[in-house]
Amino acid sequence: MSVRRILSVLLTGLTVLLVSSTVSASHPGGVDRFNHLLARIACESIGQRNHCRLNSFETDTLTDGVRRIQYHFQVGAGEFDTIIVHRIVTDDPMRRRKALMLLPGTGLDVDALYLPSLITDAVSDDYSPLIHMAAEGIDVWSADYRGSDLPSGITDFSFMADWGLATATSDMQLAIRFARLVRLFSGEGYSRIHVGGYSAGVSVAFAVASADAARHYGRRDIRGIVAVDDDFEVGPANRAVACDDLAFFDSLIEQGIFHDDLSFLIFIAGLAKNDPNGPSPIAGPDVTNLQFLNIIAVLPAEGTTFHIFGGTFDDMGFPVPVFTPQAFIVDQANEFVPALPVQISREIAAVGCSVEPVSDLDGGLGNITAPVLHIGAAGGNANAVDFTLSLLGSEDITSTLVQVLEPGLEAFDYGHGDVFAATDADVRVWQPIADWVNAH
Repeated sequence: MSVRRILSVLLTGLTVLLVSSTVSASHPGGVDRFNHLLARIACESIGQRNHCRLNSFETDTLTDGVRRIQYHFQVGAGEFDTIIVHRIVTDDPMRRRKALMLLPGTGLDVDALYLPSLITDAVSDDYSPLIHMAAEGIDVWSADYRGSDLPSGITDFSFMADWGLATATSDMQLAIRFARLVRLFSGEGYSRIHVGGYSAGVSVAFAVASADAARHYGRRDIRGIVAVDDDFEVGPANRAVACDDLAFFDSLIEQGIFHDDLSFLIFIAGLAKNDPNGPSPIAGPDVTNLQFLNIIAVLPAEGTTFHIFGGTFDDMGFPVPVFTPQAFIVDQANEFVPALPVQISREIAAVGCSVEPVSDLDGGLGNITAPVLHIGAAGGNANAVDFTLSLLGSEDITSTLVQVLEPGLEAFDYGHGDVFAATDADVRVWQPIADWVNAH
């Protein structure tokens, strides 16, 4: 949908609203009708007319002077075909010319990852990358993927059989388009916005940007890309692993298994929270429940230096976290969603396995000329994104590595989860992102 068409529809809708307010100035539904109108235009602008609508929205207070608006979208015909778009709003009246849509990874929703004070007492109320960037004058948005709020007790996950990378990309494109429209009518303008991603959200962010770059210049949404500790395309050295992953996910789907069950991790996290010093029923009587969780969360994956949280060993030889508070790790692990769609992992693996582009989601990488910021963790995915960056058409690429320890100690250094959870992540990760966004 062209800008002219968008403005035409908006003006028509606003005329209706003004007439309605003249008839009944105290009618409480004016704002509600306004947001639903913007949502309808956003749906139509990306070609989603059926089963795409704003169901509801609400506002809550995060801390003094900071509020969060949640927009609940229906994005498909199914009961669970829903996403939540979040906007962080401050009382500062300044006009926010720069905006960032920061996408989460899979497994944790926006609250657990980017607004941790909502799920743990281990951090202060304002400890949040979203609140931090909002305080830096950025209009900050985020969005939950489908399945982030599934009720307990589900046994049939066939509804997520088609929830792949293409689905997530379409949903996040809707979130971005809606954010731009809301910004337009809240006085921030209709300029393009930055899209960021963390973990698997990096793949979604690059897929969104790839599809965006294939559009006519006047219809593009993306101003820049922020990639945090993950990759999208993989180089020849890692292609065999991606192909093995693809074959594994295909085998699951052939068996009618459409979800990755995270109930075991949630069970382990629950034991660590409720009975931390009790003997682990998994590892045996010589290992406590908390120690077993740390074995999973702190020790590197076999044959690699990759780990979730950087740490060391205590006097008994068990791993303990160093950069992120222990209580935060336990509480966050308890917030994992129970099931992840296999299809999104399959499609990401397909991109890595194939030498040729799989679709416009990776085929347009060479057309991306928007500036890019990458921040990797030395003990996480480090510079694994380098091959992806080499495929871009951008001449403005900044890539940095958060490395606290000396080279050779990557197995103990800043981990994949530390970038948004460590006590000094605001200095090492969040502020560099804010500075880069404000400079671009």
